[in-house]
Amino acid sequence: MLFDHGCDSIGIGTQMYINAKCINVGDNLWSLVSALIVVSIFYCAMLEEYYKGIMVLPPGNGVSDGSFVIILIYIAMGIFGNDWCSYPVTEVNGIELNFARIFLIAVVISQIF
Repeated sequence: MLFDHGCDSIGIGTQMYINAKCINVGDNLWSLVSALIVVSIFYCAMLEEYYKGIMVLPPGNGVSDGSFVIILIYIAMGIFGNDWCSYPVTEVNGIELNFARIFLIAVVISQIF
């Protein structure tokens, strides 16, 4: 079980980098921080299961439900291309937020809570 969840943690981090590249976030601090948070949250849950013997999952499981959202985003990119990810949506405190940054912020917030 420990090896399985460790491999899943590495796979989720890799998936975050692939998603960041697909939605045109680029190789910057946004993609690095989002990947590190997703991997660390998954790794901490795995450690909790190892030491307590139980893994408590929220109603919306990040692995299965998150995969569904990512598949929907890939389908949308296959139909519309990935240029729509870089269109500005809003601006907050001088920081321009596009769909890609909003997606990464949503992923980080969903992993924390």
